[in-house]
Amino acid sequence: MIDAAEAAGERPFGALAAALQRFDAAPHDPRAPSRLEPLLDALFASAAARGRSALRALEALLGEHADRLPAVRAWLALVRLDLARGGERAAAVAALDAALASAPPRTRWLAGAEAARLIWRREGPARAWERIAPLDPIPSGEGWREDSPLVASAILTKLKLAAAQGAWDDHRRTVAAAEALWPEHHPSALRVALALADQAIALGSFLDALRRLDRIDGAAQGDLRAHLCCSRLHALVSSGRGSSRRARAALRAFREAARAAPVPGHALPSDERRALLDRAAQLARAAGLSRSARAPATTTLSRLLHREREARRIKDPARRIPALLRVIRRAEALLLRPGAAVNPEELLRLKLLWCRLAVDLGHDELYGACEDLLEQALATAERLDLKPVRMLALDQRAVLRARKSPPDWKGAVTDSTRAASIAMELLAGNADAGARRGVERSLLEHLLPVIDRVIDLHAEGALRIAARHGELLALPLGAHQQLLDEESPRGSWLRFGRVLHTFAEQSQALALEEARIAFEDGRTLPHRFAVAERGEARIAVDALCARLRPGDGVLQYLVFGRYVLVFAYGRGFFDWHVATVAEAGGSPRLEAAHRRLDDLLRALRGWTQGERRAEERAALDELHALLLPDKIDAALALAGVRHLRIVPHDVLYQVPFGRLSTGAGPLLGRFSMSLHPTGQLAAESAEGARARPARRPVLGFILGPRVDCAAEEEQAIRRGAGAVAPLARVERVDGASARLDEILARAPGFDLLHFLCHGREGGRFGRAPALSLGSGQEGHLALPRVLRLPLRRCALVVLQSCWTGWMDHRRTDPVQGFPQAFCDAGAGAVIAPLTQVPQALAPIFSDVLYRALRFLPAERALQRALSVLRAHGDALVASDPEAERVLREHGSMDAFEYRYTGATGLTLGGVLSRCVGRLSFWWWERRLRRARRAFAASTALPAGSEQAAAGSSAPGVTGRRS
Repeated sequence: MIDAAEAAGERPFGALAAALQRFDAAPHDPRAPSRLEPLLDALFASAAARGRSALRALEALLGEHADRLPAVRAWLALVRLDLARGGERAAAVAALDAALASAPPRTRWLAGAEAARLIWRREGPARAWERIAPLDPIPSGEGWREDSPLVASAILTKLKLAAAQGAWDDHRRTVAAAEALWPEHHPSALRVALALADQAIALGSFLDALRRLDRIDGAAQGDLRAHLCCSRLHALVSSGRGSSRRARAALRAFREAARAAPVPGHALPSDERRALLDRAAQLARAAGLSRSARAPATTTLSRLLHREREARRIKDPARRIPALLRVIRRAEALLLRPGAAVNPEELLRLKLLWCRLAVDLGHDELYGACEDLLEQALATAERLDLKPVRMLALDQRAVLRARKSPPDWKGAVTDSTRAASIAMELLAGNADAGARRGVERSLLEHLLPVIDRVIDLHAEGALRIAARHGELLALPLGAHQQLLDEESPRGSWLRFGRVLHTFAEQSQALALEEARIAFEDGRTLPHRFAVAERGEARIAVDALCARLRPGDGVLQYLVFGRYVLVFAYGRGFFDWHVATVAEAGGSPRLEAAHRRLDDLLRALRGWTQGERRAEERAALDELHALLLPDKIDAALALAGVRHLRIVPHDVLYQVPFGRLSTGAGPLLGRFSMSLHPTGQLAAESAEGARARPARRPVLGFILGPRVDCAAEEEQAIRRGAGAVAPLARVERVDGASARLDEILARAPGFDLLHFLCHGREGGRFGRAPALSLGSGQEGHLALPRVLRLPLRRCALVVLQSCWTGWMDHRRTDPVQGFPQAFCDAGAGAVIAPLTQVPQALAPIFSDVLYRALRFLPAERALQRALSVLRAHGDALVASDPEAERVLREHGSMDAFEYRYTGATGLTLGGVLSRCVGRLSFWWWERRLRRARRAFAASTALPAGSEQAAAGSSAPGVTGRRS
């Protein structure tokens, strides 16, 4: 038989035959068994890798000596178990148990672990865990060789089975034993590290998995290198970065390693290698990196997911629904097939796929079975600590409970809240201040549907209450809100609003984790919001209200799906409103609110520039009803709010809020803009003033080319800054005679910056915003260069440049625009126009603004300047025919909206400058009132008729603009 084995090419068996012959010659030698055992397990591993023919040759050889040594009997029984099929397995398992009872410890440990692996492959993890659980984490006794190929296999089997059964104590003990067994870069240690990285991916710790893989990157070769690259691709795809450059590099490296020649010691068993190739193929398809990748020939979860993706891409419902029906039938058949899933996570995801398709296809008769399956999946996922699966199961059950008849609305809201909390926890667990921020942002985009679900269901639940109690959408909640009964309609409405605000605030704060990354080089700037804490969402609005000054209020928005949510809060009050927007035809659709608001803003583009048309007036009225409904207006008046900090969201950053009015009058001089769509920043900016310069500030007057009013603007700034105890020392930087690099090199040395130049609008109008500070394309200052300026010394930036107050925002993208860029570069605040700026009116605005800046904080100075311009605009332009013509064309100063963005409470002048400035402003405004009365008398217009003139003026050309 030995000769036959060698003739068949099984040359290693010759060494085993020689060892057995030596044992026969000296059966009482105490060293013989210990010398024979390592050879037995090594040859079993070699035969198992070669296939059934090699196993049968080994069976024949061991059978000749089975009655002479217990170790030989144990390995023979294991070989027969591997060869057994169907009904033979039960007898083979019984024979193995009998042989292991008398086997030496080392053989009992290795053969027992290998038997558990074989049973796992055929009967599932539960039976396999029953066999391997009693085994010690490491074998003991003489003859131990840690470089045996079966030792690594035994430890990996126990690790994977412990994770599959949720036996985390056994898992930790096995990990500790493995770490003490081999050096860090030993091939067996690398296999254990790869298994731990795969487990971290299953648990949702994608960042931890990437760190583990990076630590062993240089040591893995051959098949282990391919495994590492596949696991890295898996972590990137799971965190939403499947289309990133790093994911493409991981796929290329995997293919190179899979094609490379085998490396001794770094090779995987043939079944693991085949599974690795299938895993990489399905990841490539899931990420869209390899559309030509061949799907598995048999029906598997990965094939079903691939078919589901393809079916959902079909736009025609007549073809899409039958395609999804075919997928659900195959999923049901796979669920009923024994051993369909290789691990518990795959089985759980298969159940989720079936439930998702049943709910989406509207199979009401299956909802009961779906709920039972989801209940089982939740229990298993919680026991195994599979956070991503548990989150998806809760989210799916929330959808099911909301859609079934009658709906279980309370259960749906509870499930969606728990799912969103797990999503926040996953984001917090994958947070890092280093180079991995891309994982956080992509993961957020990956998890946004789950976070959105809780907002959608809470909004729908609130509207169901409002449908029965219409006063909730018409009347403010009023005072003493803390005394409201939560079960009453008003108490339920308040609770829904507070929870919605919390999730809106947290989801936007998480979306801003990546909001301050420079556009060109990806350099991360130092500002950072705190990630969500573990556990349930906290009601954050109380903390925000406590940080606001009396008389200040926040108007915060969330544009979501078909809803526009409006939150109004301040010291001692909170109220909210929800409006539903439907697409044309009356059918609510995804992003319906965003699309409708975008259409209204496009219709209002001429209105923001001073034109007057009936259709634009209708668009403004609709926008006013959505963003400042009567209920919110009444709540602000009831709370005595004098100044609003507006926190827009999405397309609302482009709304001309100055055109909206409350019962107390227009908002033009009563609001400031938040830099980012969270109430956190609005509250932080109210806490205190930025320290003013210790010396007299230096104002950099930066002038662009082709500006006709440069001399008048500079005179207006110097005149407004004052001659006695002036606000600042003015230095001119002329862009016509200096290159852009020279201008930017001087900018960080100024305490105040004033730009007078042409501007280019950006955002939704399809162009990148820019300031024209030099000649040619090289003279355009774009946002990325602004972000890199070190402007920590600069307290205030004033932009006299068309459209530079625009900011653009799309959900997980950063808010983009010049106010955001200058603030991120370090400036305290920015004053910029939302509209075009006629050159004839720019010096008039600057004169009034700097007079007010001498004695008022910057934000209040802008409000005071705008109110003076509205009240005395005709008198201010009386001495300038060009300015008078432009104002007459626009009707009034209300046509021009300047926005304040950034920190509030910025005081710039010293004590003497403020005292002189206040007195000077009073005397100057007194003279203006006299001039206005004289102007009104000379034109035979009664005082106070400017607004009437503004409403009746005809549209016309806006004249020269800067």
